Amino acid sequence: YALGSLFKLDSIAQGLSGSVDFARTGRIPKDYELYANGEHAATGSFERGDANLAVERSRHLELGLKWQGKQRFDKTSLNVFQTRYDNYIFLRATGNNSTAGNPEFQFTATPARFTGWEWTGNTRLVEASSQQPKALDVEARASAVEATNTATNQPLPRIAPLRMGVDWTLSQA
Repeated sequence: YALGSLFKLDSIAQGLSGSVDFARTGRIPKDYELYANGEHAATGSFERGDANLAVERSRHLELGLKWQGKQRFDKTSLNVFQTRYDNYIFLRATGNNSTAGNPEFQFTATPARFTGWEWTGNTRLVEASSQQPKALDVEARASAVEATNTATNQPLPRIAPLRMGVDWTLSQA
């Protein structure tokens, strides 16, 4: 289930809003998480499944702020979140090698905590006009997440720590 709410905060700043979202979810393990037993050609590793993996359950809380300018293309938002898993499924390095010499990984589950933030901003750089019929917008975004195995207090593997990007959009008026 999921529950969310949006609050207008125009008394603080025109076009400002806040949000709160909560979700409780469950995901059954994928077939390969349960039954993998061989070399993975794309990653050059040997993966072992675990047929005893249970449902992956999580609780998610997210808080957000969004500002929308008078023009629809002027906007920015910032969200912070935390997700707690009772049974997060991931590939754990066993420290062994397969007979082909590839590193061996085992699908396993652990309690985990993901904490992070994400920001986006958009603005129009060039307005379309009768002399110049194209508009140019730029959107920037950044996000970061920290994922911790709460049973060992160690970072979880294969989690991108920081991502950034920029998009340029040219549109016909």
